[in-house]
This record gives sequence, C-alpha cells and structure tokens, in this order.
Amino acid sequence: MTYKPNGEESSYFGIDVSAYQGDIDWDAVRSDGVEFAILRIGVRGYGEEGNIKLDDKFFDNYEKAHKAGIDLGVYFFSQAISPEEAQEEAKFVLEQLDGRKLEYPVVFDWEPATVTDPEDVPRTEDVMPGTLTLSAISFCETIRDAGYDSMIYLGKKLAYLKYDLRQLGDYPVWLALYSTDLTYIYDFDIWQYGYGEVDGIEGDVDFNVAIIR
Repeated sequence: MTYKPNGEESSYFGIDVSAYQGDIDWDAVRSDGVEFAILRIGVRGYGEEGNIKLDDKFFDNYEKAHKAGIDLGVYFFSQAISPEEAQEEAKFVLEQLDGRKLEYPVVFDWEPATVTDPEDVPRTEDVMPGTLTLSAISFCETIRDAGYDSMIYLGKKLAYLKYDLRQLGDYPVWLALYSTDLTYIYDFDIWQYGYGEVDGIEGDVDFNVAIIR
C-alpha cells in the first residue's frame, strides 16, 4: 500500500519483524520493495515476574538490514504495570542500542496479554488507563532524553478505552488497524494495515505504511 495524495508519492512501505520470523535475507527484502523495518528489540514477559528479555534476532537483523539499505526503527513489547517499569524498559532499550543509528522511532508497544489457561492472570490485568498513559509517557520521555525519537503503538480499542489521548498529543502514533477502511479519527504516522509475504522471509509478515508529512 502507498499513499499518494494528488498523485504524489507521500509514503514509505515497511514491515515489522521479531525473532519469530527466523533468519531473514535482508537483501531480498529490500529488492522486494521494503523501504523500512521496525525491529523488535526486546520484550517483558507476561508472568508475575515480568522479566525483560532481548529479542534473539535483534542484533543480526539490525546489522544485515542496515547493510541492505533499509531504514530502521525498533519496538519494545511492554507489559509494564507502572511508569517505573516503563522507564526500566526504556533504559534496557537504550543499553542495547548503545548509540546505534535509527531512522525511525523507538516504539512503546503495550498490549493486553492473552492467556489460554483461565487460571492464569496476566500481570497487566488491573492496569488502569491513567497508569498506562503515564507509563507510555515515562518510556517515551526516557527515550527522547537520550536523543532518539519515540512513538506509541496502539489499536483503536487501546486508543479509545485505555489511553488518555489528551496527554499523548506530543508523541507520534503507530496505528494497528487491519483494514483498508480507515476508521480511526485521530492522527497517526505509521499504519500497520495488514500482512502478507515478502521475499527473503518465510511466512507472513506485518505490512506498514509510513506517512510523509
């Protein structure tokens, strides 16, 4: 997908990947038209301990994608239950980046946990909207203070029911909305709109379009 108001190219096509995609041929990815990628850099676990873990493929993906000429950003899959935990996640991201160059933002990706066992209670079960909003701000400000751009990943449900968007107006949004019928009423900068196959990656991968403003 591309965005062409008045017939002029005003967007870039990209993907987001993690260790789940396995080994990636980034030269083939670039040859297939991918212009940018958002790499998962780490994740906090669903369990009570909420341990932070590096994405096993991050460093390999970073080096090979940049070498192939693909612009990069990163995301951290958060399960923070407080602004303090969100800041801890941001500091972890900064430690892994260690000054590495990014063309796209560092993204706070907080999502409600889904569990298959009804006996399991996700650590984020009782996170209130005010706490989540302050957590996103804590993450984004810590990233900004280190000289990187920050961004928040969200879907319509999170945007309308969990986040206080009035407090988040300073931060770009990566919108997850798997539809060609765009029904989100607020501004966004990247749209995760679907998935499909890309040369160099086994299986499907998320598709994104970044709007040029």
